[in-house]
Amino acid sequence: MKEINEGLFKDKYQRYKEAVISILKSRGINALALGHYLDAYCRDFFADKMSADDCATSIAENRLAKEKAMVAEAMRIMREHGYRVKPYKK
Repeated sequence: MKEINEGLFKDKYQRYKEAVISILKSRGINALALGHYLDAYCRDFFADKMSADDCATSIAENRLAKEKAMVAEAMRIMREHGYRVKPYKK
């Protein structure tokens, strides 16, 4: 007897979430480390009928903004304590 591809029966939300995870993975972001944060974004964007790419872009931009804010705060603290901090240039 032939095996049935169970992937055909997944609901639309699960496929949407997997598409977002795939896009994030291609951008170098570990989506599994995001946990509930990923679920919240996916639920909201899925309910608003936004594309998976829009959802992944929003997550990536928000994550980048948080990382920049953390670096800026760390640099501020270091300057307050007398360290000389030079900006990183590529």
